[in-house]
Amino acid sequence: SVQKGIGAVLSRAIAKKRLTVAFSGHSAAAGHGNFFNESFPFVFQRLVGPALAAAGVETRVQNFALGGTHSRPHPTWCAKAAWGGDVDAVFWDYDMTEAGGADRDAAAAFATALRGYDPAPLLTFKGGGVDDRPTAAAPLLEPHAAVLRYDPRKLLKGPLQEKRLDANGDCLAALQIPRDACYAKRFHPVGRCSSQVKWHPGWLVHQAHGSALAAAWLDALSAVLADPSSFSGPAPPKPTLPAIPATDSFLRTPLSEGLACATAYRPRAGLGVADLLEP
Repeated sequence: SVQKGIGAVLSRAIAKKRLTVAFSGHSAAAGHGNFFNESFPFVFQRLVGPALAAAGVETRVQNFALGGTHSRPHPTWCAKAAWGGDVDAVFWDYDMTEAGGADRDAAAAFATALRGYDPAPLLTFKGGGVDDRPTAAAPLLEPHAAVLRYDPRKLLKGPLQEKRLDANGDCLAALQIPRDACYAKRFHPVGRCSSQVKWHPGWLVHQAHGSALAAAWLDALSAVLADPSSFSGPAPPKPTLPAIPATDSFLRTPLSEGLACATAYRPRAGLGVADLLEP
């Protein structure tokens, strides 16, 4: 269950007094068109962090999402190099760049890479409808680590629908933001969004996503604190790694053994090695 999977992670976090959550995804997950701290990972942190702090746990959240990217080769190849060696939970949001759940192999490769952690982190996929990525990933991680699905289309209904909350289109949400000193820097005087395209949700949608995710974690935390023994203990053994299809060059690589990665999420100004051209 959702509560059992999250509860196991929280139980270990309470024991080591630290919870680390890595959010991966494309530009919409990165929060393009909004302030960085308005993206839903940091909404999640602001809601979950104080409750965990009361239990003596430090909450570390980072948004590793990058515009226009897929789940492979980055971050599948470079999970530990990008996120570090201590990650308790990973959130996957490539629902736009890998739309429709068609790339099952990518989901399997992503889950296989997480096996390099000990214990492997809890994995949450964003998506719904025909999306069957959790089905592809579960045999690689469960019952060692839970594989969950967050489907906004089932949770955000009525007035909470994205199209009702979104700051794109007629920019209704832009008019709801407090008119402080930052207001003029973010929006044109007529209220039209100045830095968003139609596929990048506004701050109010991020607020909804972060709140929905946090609700599940806070519910699980209440259960763990009420009955710690039900969630304690070591993680079950990792399932046997199934045979890798010979037709998939990504999956043939021994991802579960970990890969050395020469790249990093660091800004670069000016020309570099990648810009060299033949004379």
